[in-house]
Amino acid sequence: IDRRTGASWSQIGTSPTNSYNDATAVANTAYLYRVRAVDGSANVSSNSNVDLATAIVFTHASLTIGTTAVKAAHFSELRTAVNAVRTLAALSASSFTDPTLTSAVSIKGAHLTELRAAVDPARVALGLGVVSYSDVLPIGIQVKAAHINELRGAVR
Repeated sequence: IDRRTGASWSQIGTSPTNSYNDATAVANTAYLYRVRAVDGSANVSSNSNVDLATAIVFTHASLTIGTTAVKAAHFSELRTAVNAVRTLAALSASSFTDPTLTSAVSIKGAHLTELRAAVDPARVALGLGVVSYSDVLPIGIQVKAAHINELRGAVR
């Protein structure tokens, strides 16, 4: 199991099963992972596809569409995750409209559009490509749980 935290890859462990817990991950940090298989004759496979993960604790594991209300905390967490991915991609942190989101700030489509615009270049720089979102967000659209879940998928 290899992990990339900067410009180079390092082997961080092995696993006899198809799961692995990276106990050395640091909070609020993004990582790239890849794996190789080794058989009983010590033949090593090619590297797997690369996957992105962030060590961000999100309020609610996922938002239930039609049930979970979108909150400012969800956006603050996503901003942390997006900037962690940007750091991994050697891009500067994004600055956002309404830098401090609280329950007193109405969440707008513009906040979501900013997050999408910040994460896509980082994903491209990391060789992951952009995410296909379910809809285009004009400025006045209501932000939904599905939008938050899509962005979470883009950063973890």
